[in-house]
Amino acid sequence: MFPLNRMFERVEFEKSDSDVAAFYSLLYAGEIVTKLLVCGLLAGVNEDRDRNKYSQLHKLVRSDGIGEWASILDSILIGPTAQFFREDFRTLQQEVAQSIKKGGWQYEAESPRVFKRL
Repeated sequence: MFPLNRMFERVEFEKSDSDVAAFYSLLYAGEIVTKLLVCGLLAGVNEDRDRNKYSQLHKLVRSDGIGEWASILDSILIGPTAQFFREDFRTLQQEVAQSIKKGGWQYEAESPRVFKRL
């Protein structure tokens, strides 16, 4: 994906500048990943009688920070909107919403000792 590639190029470039610049670039990278995930998941929600998808889109358009995007992500995954996912998006929903147990590859990938080696 072009936007993610550009963002990771920026992170690599900022690492050579300073720690503060790298930190802010990583924050921006997290923001773009979050927003792409929310938009992608919202694309898999069917319209319903209560207009849950429209309600989430309405909130996103008027949001003023990443916190609103995170709360909408929660609502999409485990809130009332979750029951209206298209069938081909159910696997993605389950993978994003599942809790990670100690010993699994997902847990090991985000454990602090992985980052110490970097």
